[in-house]
Order: sequence, then structure tokens, then C-alpha cells
Amino acid sequence: MYNLKVPWLAKSSISAAADAIIADYEAKIMRRVDPPIPVENIIERGLGLRLGFLDLRQKLDMDDVLGATFVKEKKICVDRSLAENQNEGRICFTFAHETGHWVLHRSLVERAYRTSETDPFIRLRPNKLDSPSPKDKELDLDHNLIKDGYGAITPDPFQQSTGGFIFCRSRDAKQPIEWQADYFASCLLMPENAVKKAFRKCFGDRPLVLYNLKSAYSGPVCFDPTAETWPRIASVVKEAGGFSNVSKQAMIIRLQGLGLVKNETRARLSWKESYMLAQPG
Repeated sequence: MYNLKVPWLAKSSISAAADAIIADYEAKIMRRVDPPIPVENIIERGLGLRLGFLDLRQKLDMDDVLGATFVKEKKICVDRSLAENQNEGRICFTFAHETGHWVLHRSLVERAYRTSETDPFIRLRPNKLDSPSPKDKELDLDHNLIKDGYGAITPDPFQQSTGGFIFCRSRDAKQPIEWQADYFASCLLMPENAVKKAFRKCFGDRPLVLYNLKSAYSGPVCFDPTAETWPRIASVVKEAGGFSNVSKQAMIIRLQGLGLVKNETRARLSWKESYMLAQPG
């Protein structure tokens, strides 16, 4: 397995990096930015990067690729399947995730090219021949080097450049490089101060502590905060704060990360767990 070795980063450092990106964008447009955070505008106008959709899964022959960040080309791509599914929350989070790679990891990609001969944690694919045959022009990544890796980098197979890219797979979410980009995305789309303000507006100053799995009551005016009703908790905070471009799942994870929701049950606050709780019996 070959991967990009990343240094440890504190959550506070990642959060500060995301806040700095928003602050820089605000300085450029000369006005304050509130949720929903315009991640696409931040990428294109703030960072000067290009955005696009590609059939990454077909090109890389991997069924769980979500996005890729092309360093030399200054381009962020999301797999075309996300656009076809029209899941705004997932698309925005993936764009923000790839922005995290750009901010946090692009220098590592650049350094990897300078030290690829001696760095045992990096494996680069050799450049193409100067006069490739038509067959050579097709994508032919060495799957033995990359398919089972995570956070892998390789010369851009789509543009035949000497730069590199980081591709992201859903199965690698717990790896350090992907976790860092995920946390950056949550901080960028759901800034701490904005989330706390929205939460206080809905639930007051004290954190919600979820002791029970199922609700004793639920109605149009109020509901019992439990593991079962986490989608409603996330939904009211989203609405109060204007976080229209993030999913409920992303919001509940952010609320827990900020200590605003404390889950004392053994149930995971996820769509799968929520569905299971809703079943009769």
C-alpha cells in the first residue's frame, strides 16, 4: 500500500485554516459571509481554482471515488455521479473536502515530487513516453500501486502533466489525510460561531444530552431530544442558521464535535441507526 504521509494536525489548527479561507474571501468581496457558505465561489474566486465534474470512477476504475484535487492544474473535480444524484449537501461537502486537501496537503504533494526517489511513503507513476501510441493515451494507472492505497498521488493521467493529484474514496474516510480534509470541510461549511449561534437560538445555552433512544412524545410544536429524533435536532439548527447546503448528517456530526449535542446512548446518530430505531418492535 502506498500513501501520502501527512503530519498530525490539531482540530484547532484545521479550524483556523478554514476560518482564514473565509476571512480572505470576505476581504476580496468586501462584505461579510454568512451561511450558507458559498463554497463554490470561495474555491473559484477566493482561491483561484477551477471546478469541474468528471467520471472519476470510470477513469480510475474504482467504484467509490468521490473527488480529486489536481495540484498543478489548480483544479478540483467531483465525480459526475454526485451531480446526477443532485445531492447538494454531498456535492458541497465534497467540494469543501477537496478544498481541505488544497489548503492542508498540496505542499505535501509538491514535496513528494521533489523527494519521490527517497521518500518510502510515496510511489509515483513514471511519466509517459514522449511519443505515446493511441493506446498509451488511455488511462492505464498501475492498479497494483494505487487501487488499494489511500490518499495516493500520481501524475495527472487526464492531462499528461508533471503535476499530481489526490483522489478520495469513501472507504478511506478514517485515514488521516481524509479525516483532516473532512474536518476542514465541516469547519468551512459550518463555522463554529455560526453553529453555536444557531444552536443557542433553538435550544439555549446548555448542550443537549441524549439519554434515551426513543422519544416519549413528538409533535409539531416540540419534540423529545433523543437518538431517534437527531434528524429533527439537526434540521432545526440548519434552518435557524441558514445552513441550507449541508446535510443533516453533517450537521449532527458537527454539533457533537462542538460538544453541543452529547450522545449518552449506544446508538450512532446516523441515517442507518435512525431507520432501525423507527422500525416497529
